[in-house]
Amino acid sequence: MAENKEPFDIIIVDFPDPNNESLNKLYTNVFYNYVKANLAKGGVAAVQSTSPYYASDSFWCIHKTISTQFEHVLPYHVQVPAFGEWGFNLAFEGERERKPLTVETKFLTEENVDSLFVFGKDEMAALEKVGVNEMFRPRLITYYNDDVENW
Repeated sequence: MAENKEPFDIIIVDFPDPNNESLNKLYTNVFYNYVKANLAKGGVAAVQSTSPYYASDSFWCIHKTISTQFEHVLPYHVQVPAFGEWGFNLAFEGERERKPLTVETKFLTEENVDSLFVFGKDEMAALEKVGVNEMFRPRLITYYNDDVENW
């Protein structure tokens, strides 16, 4: 990401969960700054962000960290058969409008797309208490380890 010269229209970030110090660095504000720098104008980044149900503090920490770099960050979640409820974040600059689906899909319908972006109060409780995951102030690994311990 630091050496890339050609911007991307879409960046999909699908790292393993941040269960050690090395992986934690990939979930910092510094990394998301690189993501932003590598997006073309009008581009979108989608980031795997752990489970908002099983690892709520971790999920909202990732969301809050991405939000330090992007104008708009939309958290969303979906049931993934092998994982249960899993969360992601869409990050972009400028305004966006959701357009109707124009491709055949196996899961998504016009009726359920908007529901992916809806969270209950209990699911969002951690948002206010967690901090940003910074390179020199790593918080996410602690949140993640605590979340896994209580899983």
